[in-house]
Amino acid sequence: MINKLNKFVIVGGGTSGWCSAIALLKKIENIEVVVVDKEEDDQIGVGEATILNGFDHFMTEYCGFPELNWKIELDAVPKAGILFSDWGKEGNEIWHPFVFPMADPEQNISMVDALSHFPELNYKDYLPLYYSALDNRVDVADMGAYAWHIDCLKLIRYFEKYIKKTYPNFTHIRSTVKNINRLEDGTITSLVCDDGQTIDGDFFVDCSGFKSILKENRDTVSLKDRLFVDTAIAGHVQYADGFSHKKHAFQQYNQPWPFVECPAVEHGWIWKIPLKSRIGTGMVFNRNITDIEEAKDYFVNYWDNRIDRDKLRPIPWSPYYDRNPWHKNVVSIGLSSGFIEPLESTGVALILGGVTNFIKIIQGKYFDDFTSDLYNTQVRHVFETCVDFVSMHYNLSERNGKFWDYVRSVWKPSSYHELMANNFNSTNKSISDTRQSTMFTESNWQCWMTQLGYPLKPKVNPTKDHSNNCLKKWIDFSLQLTRTTEHTLLKDFLQNYKSTGFGTHYFSPGQKR
Repeated sequence: MINKLNKFVIVGGGTSGWCSAIALLKKIENIEVVVVDKEEDDQIGVGEATILNGFDHFMTEYCGFPELNWKIELDAVPKAGILFSDWGKEGNEIWHPFVFPMADPEQNISMVDALSHFPELNYKDYLPLYYSALDNRVDVADMGAYAWHIDCLKLIRYFEKYIKKTYPNFTHIRSTVKNINRLEDGTITSLVCDDGQTIDGDFFVDCSGFKSILKENRDTVSLKDRLFVDTAIAGHVQYADGFSHKKHAFQQYNQPWPFVECPAVEHGWIWKIPLKSRIGTGMVFNRNITDIEEAKDYFVNYWDNRIDRDKLRPIPWSPYYDRNPWHKNVVSIGLSSGFIEPLESTGVALILGGVTNFIKIIQGKYFDDFTSDLYNTQVRHVFETCVDFVSMHYNLSERNGKFWDYVRSVWKPSSYHELMANNFNSTNKSISDTRQSTMFTESNWQCWMTQLGYPLKPKVNPTKDHSNNCLKKWIDFSLQLTRTTEHTLLKDFLQNYKSTGFGTHYFSPGQKR
């Protein structure tokens, strides 16, 4: 049966609801869109960091907003990567960028393959933005690929203001859903609101968060046995003059930094997302191991009492995803379709992926069982690959404490993780990742596993001599790209390598020159 689509009803605002509204209005002609949402604020508000060019593309290319305009309006700060401090063991630094250099692009030889012959060399040394970001000398033009830190509440207000000014075919109803009218097969015909209005529609988008009020029966997949945290406390820290005595608590308080920092701590981990006006921060932990009040005390102390304890919001969840987020004429997007955890900033990315894939499928303003099955298959695949990647972060940890002891006792490798680990132990050239429609590819896995401490056997192809030549070529190439004024730190490092050769007195992170 083919179902025609002329009127879309979105239940719930927040990031997922307003992203869905703007995408529908921008990409589908001659439709009516209704948002039913009583609240103005983003209820969760954790996701202030985006990944790779997805958000930038959505705002500028997909929605057509002027680049300079939306970046100013959203308090945006460029994101060159994520710095994971003290993961695996205290003192360790894992740099997860958006650009991964190839040692030999013509032969598709990765930097990990080349470096397998030189265990004394540091993988991060070949990721130029690592030095530039920590020195706060990054220009967007130098990044190649980048993401953004954004204020999600300002994003909501930006969309709402634009939509109401631009689209007469849009209605915002400030109410809540009281009753849902359905056919016998579960198809929704209309909603009854608390204010007495009845809203009919052809299709309904559930952005109501964890409640997922539009789905009668959800086929959920619990992720409790594969993930380790289920609670966060979140708040904001204002910039202040001076320097931090804590490692990377943004070394200088009074300015944003072009990366997210996620230090591992006794109870779990902390995120720090710099915006132009403030730092978004929170601590992620397991509430069965750490009491919420204990977590608040630790977090306030971590920030030297610069954060108001009374304003910290506890955010509990149970990690899961909906196996069939599209059922009949309802699709769940955002938290109503699932949630993993804040690590690696998958929240906003999963919203945008859900929205854009949905728009592609209904471009012709109709759907059938095949289109919904296709969408559901795509969503399940993305969630599963994200869970695998996030879970891997916790492996090989030597940290002490109840939380990390718990992680070691329950962590299990996924089939893809075993594939990558076996690849590290193989002398053959690295595998080529054939997976599609996923956020994290082979390069992401290699980046993390290399810095986490997985043993890496020398590859037969490339040989040691070939690898040596590849690394030298990469340094020459990097030197050509560096700007003396903006990348002095990187330039000095590369010149040092150039003059001393491999394996002799190279500059490593944290080492004074």
